[in-house]
Amino acid sequence: MLDRHERFVIRSTGRRFVIDRKNVSRSVAELGARCRLRYPAAIVKIEDGKEKTYDLRYGVEPIRLAGRRSSYTWWL
Repeated sequence: MLDRHERFVIRSTGRRFVIDRKNVSRSVAELGARCRLRYPAAIVKIEDGKEKTYDLRYGVEPIRLAGRRSSYTWWL
């Protein structure tokens, strides 16, 4: 999918290591803990016939997989 420039979502346990913007190898868990959550969002769910709003924040970090030249944006 990377070679075809497709967008996709993965699940990670946090133990995978990636290369960060400073060219340092870090675990996904460590990078996630350091990421600034700059963007607000809201999710509205209907539970028992009533709307319930969940407020959340997310951030982005560019990463690179070991052995790959291109960087990717990672949404937390």
